[in-house]
Amino acid sequence: SWRQAEVPVEFQQLLDQISETGKFSLSRDKTDKLNSGRDRKPASFLFVEGDKFAVVGTVLILVNIVAEYCVRAEDMSLSAANLLGYLVELLNTFNSRSFKLVLGAEAVSEKTGLKMITTANLALVLRALQLLLWLIPYIRLHFQALLPESAKMTQLEAVTVRIKTHVKDVQAKLLSIMEPLVAN
Repeated sequence: SWRQAEVPVEFQQLLDQISETGKFSLSRDKTDKLNSGRDRKPASFLFVEGDKFAVVGTVLILVNIVAEYCVRAEDMSLSAANLLGYLVELLNTFNSRSFKLVLGAEAVSEKTGLKMITTANLALVLRALQLLLWLIPYIRLHFQALLPESAKMTQLEAVTVRIKTHVKDVQAKLLSIMEPLVAN
């Protein structure tokens, strides 16, 4: 659903780890610290390199899956190219489905309980896509280290372009909603 989700401590730690080291898995000592910590209360927002993200549960799941693919690519380097292809397919699917659900208003149904797409829904999808755009360069670096130099990252570049286009569309929609309010 396109409602803001709480951010588990482990998830914040994972993104901090990616940002600081480029690694997609928590080190053993960080995992042990998390498991021994008593204050494991989820946060309302995700913080990435000083940026504050309100996120939906689906993007949290997606980023966890991305991290798993990256870790598995290290474990099975002969399959890294295939895993990258599947990862790109997953990112494309998330992008196109979120576009259809939010900008295409397919999320409005009795099944979802959503009566209309709000500016909050638009803002959440915008932040989800911006989080993916932040993550993609780390994915690229990760797979470049695993694949031969001749391996092309064109699939990853193409999904980046599509996500950026979607971001611009969401921003334009938000602007079209806000302009009349600001003008008055």
